[in-house]
Amino acid sequence: MRIVRTLGLLALAGAVPAAAQTGEMPCAAVKTTAFAPCDAPKASAAMATLDGVPLGAADLDPEFQKRVAGADAAVADARRTALNAEIVDVLLHLEAERRGMSFRDFWEAEVFRKTPPVTDAEVDAGFEQAKKWFPGKSAADLRPRLESIGLADKRARREAEVAASLRERFPLVPGADPGAPGLAPDAVLATVGPRRITAASAAVRLDAAAYAVRRDLYYGEVDAVQRAAQARLLKAEAEKRGVTPESLEKDKVNVGEGHAVRFLAYLPAPPALTLDVDGAVSRGPANAPVTVVEYADFECPHCSKAWANAEEALKPYGDRVRYVFVNFPLPFHEYALRAAEAGRAAARQGRFFELAGIMFRNQDTLDTASLRKYAAEAGCDATRFAEDLDSRRFAADVLLEKRGGERVGVDATPMFFVNGLWLRWESTGVAGIRAAVDAALTKAGVAPPAPPAPPAPVAKAAVP
Repeated sequence: MRIVRTLGLLALAGAVPAAAQTGEMPCAAVKTTAFAPCDAPKASAAMATLDGVPLGAADLDPEFQKRVAGADAAVADARRTALNAEIVDVLLHLEAERRGMSFRDFWEAEVFRKTPPVTDAEVDAGFEQAKKWFPGKSAADLRPRLESIGLADKRARREAEVAASLRERFPLVPGADPGAPGLAPDAVLATVGPRRITAASAAVRLDAAAYAVRRDLYYGEVDAVQRAAQARLLKAEAEKRGVTPESLEKDKVNVGEGHAVRFLAYLPAPPALTLDVDGAVSRGPANAPVTVVEYADFECPHCSKAWANAEEALKPYGDRVRYVFVNFPLPFHEYALRAAEAGRAAARQGRFFELAGIMFRNQDTLDTASLRKYAAEAGCDATRFAEDLDSRRFAADVLLEKRGGERVGVDATPMFFVNGLWLRWESTGVAGIRAAVDAALTKAGVAPPAPPAPPAPVAKAAVP
């Protein structure tokens, strides 16, 4: 999960107005084609104050100043990259249709099954890059992790190769630049064989990619502002003592106490995305006024906490909320894919939530033997579960769930969406999830549940 670093004892006050949490902004926020200019940081504007004195882009380190200045260009590039991914999607879907196959079966046959294994030489090369992070570990120790990373990379390359092989059958005719501002919804961005890709048909992928740039820039601003505030305080204290800031930093002198940073920039409001979660595990009615979608990895420690938070947060809502769990196994978690397959196998027996809870509580032991033991504890039929797991029956389904998450901008876990709106990183605790659900219920015209009554005071026994 993305983590926003704190600045020692400095208080980061007023980081985001409450309106940003509900998607309301003081200017037009997200459109189907581009962000309004007011969402982009301005070099001349104060991003924060330190004890009431403005901190602007000019106070930040030069590298981050370049990011601020290049934000609009980065958004345009992200949209162009997203269009290329959309073109690959269309090529693969067209070929699946031509062969009379479902996309799932086509992808499993041509991508998953035809991805070559990772070689010993590739493991050794990966180990040379990774060993500095794992002192004392051998290539054999890290082999499962390195194989998982290598296979993910090879699957991506295999998919690109398949798409490239279809270019002659389904010729590509470029259209309008997806990075251009003010595109009409019916603007044709590309034509692939018989199919047109318009700004409207690709809006989910393009808007998600654009938002990810703005979102990451915002969190980068928070981090850069904190560093700038620290540097300003160090400089002032060094001048007072007649020493260098570097000496104070080396001696770990605390210069933050008694000072406050107030962050002024807004986190851009997220676009409302239509999430394709067909086939994902869920509970709650399909027509519930609020749908909470979580993309998660069974080996991710942050996901374990988020799972518990979501379970607790959604208890009061009953049929007013549908919860959807979408697999997003990260390649560097060597057991995450197999654990996700185990979850799918348990879901086939109606025991997903039982097994998921056990796996999240035992993240350090998710090998195949352990998964079989946990499945038995969850009430699964052992023979049926083992057959499903050993056959890799659900591997393609899990990987296509992840692929669908990438389409809507998921790039870390856990990631939550509430009625299609991304839930910010720092709002995935119990209170944050409930606040987002309550806002979505209110917007849908449904009353949120009443807050639980405080516990009655315990009467003290009379002293004789």
